[in-house]
Amino acid sequence: MRSVRGLIQLLKSKRRALSPLLVLTHNHPDPDAIAAGLALVHLAGAVGGIRARLAYSGKIGRIENQTMVRALGIPVHPLQTRRDFKQYPHVALVDTQPAFGNNAFPNGRQAALVIDHHRSVSHLRADHALILPKAGATSTILAQALLLARKPISQQVATALVYGILSETQNLGRETGAPDIKMYQALLPLCDLQALGLIQNPPRPRSFFKTLNRSLDRAFVVDAVVGAHLGFVETPDFVSQTADFLLTYEGIRWAFCTGRFNGKLHVSVRADRPRLHAGKLLQGIFEQDTGDKTRAGGHRTMAGGAISMASPMRENGWQRLEKRVAEKLLERLAGQGRRSMKFPFRSGR
Repeated sequence: MRSVRGLIQLLKSKRRALSPLLVLTHNHPDPDAIAAGLALVHLAGAVGGIRARLAYSGKIGRIENQTMVRALGIPVHPLQTRRDFKQYPHVALVDTQPAFGNNAFPNGRQAALVIDHHRSVSHLRADHALILPKAGATSTILAQALLLARKPISQQVATALVYGILSETQNLGRETGAPDIKMYQALLPLCDLQALGLIQNPPRPRSFFKTLNRSLDRAFVVDAVVGAHLGFVETPDFVSQTADFLLTYEGIRWAFCTGRFNGKLHVSVRADRPRLHAGKLLQGIFEQDTGDKTRAGGHRTMAGGAISMASPMRENGWQRLEKRVAEKLLERLAGQGRRSMKFPFRSGR
């Protein structure tokens, strides 16, 4: 399946064969995954009369994401692994793929459908797949499908998709193409603008500012690269959010951040007009360190991944891993002749 039109034809032709359908996002879903999943549930029902349930594993942690689900009343459910995979024989993955290490899809099982804007890193275990790397967001792909199907789009779905596109492309400023802009413009008139404003500017808890303070205190700069090790975090979303924030420091071309969560070291990398592909860079480092590049992925200007610990890690073990990851990133990004490390945001400096 190579086109959005093919997706619509598939849902029409399969109908009962795909119902009931479990729509599964990646772990700790971001707005793009949540919006794309919601849109697929809506599309499957409108086009094929397919009964579908949207589920995720992990935690919806970032306050914007929580506000999005709450303000729009999105029916997204924590995955009940044994029950859901037994009750739903057909599974569709959105914004992730079976071989990626960022979802709860069982190893060895065949997905009924995969829709994603990330490049595949291995053979796809799926009956049908729509992979469009030129799309800036998976939400863009589902928006195209809804508009092409000529089915009514609710305010809830339109607002979710618009925010999914904006969030994934940094307000249309990161790896954005004509389809992303076109879908944004088409759906914006259908949005609940008050809800969209609340999602983008929610009241933030004290933990957010404590993490922000910790990230600034620990941030280090080498040449045009800034990095930070956050230690233990309440949600992996803090890691990617901090990397986005650090990239805005004047004169910086690359930013990376690590955080510890549920026995994994989460790593996020961000770039500004890079000479290297961030996703391929992090995949190469993970493959070198763990032998498994599927635990990382991304795009030219953004990437993320997580390294699992085989057993409970002591503090010195966490620090050694953080140091090893940072050294490998700095070796690639700042070069062998890099200057000394500075801590520009610490008090008194």
